[in-house]
Amino acid sequence: MSGGGELKKTVARKEREVDYKITHYASFADNLEQMSAQETDDDMFSSGDHMRDEIQRLLDELGDLNRQLLTASRGGPSSGVSQTIAQQHMGRLQTYTQDFARIGRRIGDARSSAALVRGGRRSRRGEWSEEMHELMSEHDAVGGAHSAADRVLAQASATHGDLEGQRHRLEGIGGRLQSLARQVPGLNSLMSRIRTKRERDRMLLAACIGTMITALILYNHYVN
Repeated sequence: MSGGGELKKTVARKEREVDYKITHYASFADNLEQMSAQETDDDMFSSGDHMRDEIQRLLDELGDLNRQLLTASRGGPSSGVSQTIAQQHMGRLQTYTQDFARIGRRIGDARSSAALVRGGRRSRRGEWSEEMHELMSEHDAVGGAHSAADRVLAQASATHGDLEGQRHRLEGIGGRLQSLARQVPGLNSLMSRIRTKRERDRMLLAACIGTMITALILYNHYVN
């Protein structure tokens, strides 16, 4: 039990670390997209590569921990890890991996755009040629398509998270209903005993009243 509990805590700590790093990585991508190609340089992209490699390492470690958690969940209740909990953590890992891939594509697009602009500026005294304008238009169109796809995927991921939360809440309600159903026979038995005792007390009270009335009648008869 304690081994499974410690494993869950380790997975939760690793998830928080991954979440923080991916959030920082997304902010880096936002900054790149807001900067012009002239403001970016190779050192900035090298910094992004370092963040990418670090997050990939953390995701690999989290994947190993999740596989251990899934294996432990197959050991039954004694392991302290349910399969539902293990599946929840696997779902979070999938979400982190998808977010990481989307952010990596955004940074890759920013790097390609910067390289394209710097390459085009070298032609004809810093003026863009007609071919360069066409390439930039195509690049913008592709970038817009990627952004739209990212928004759809982000919405799908959020919807998936909401549905997963609702499913877990319904599972919790179902568990409580099952527990209540198991307790119903005991409640029925208790109510039956209460009703029996109440009927017995009523009969005893009626008998006492009847006896007292009879005694009063007899007393009055013999006295008079």
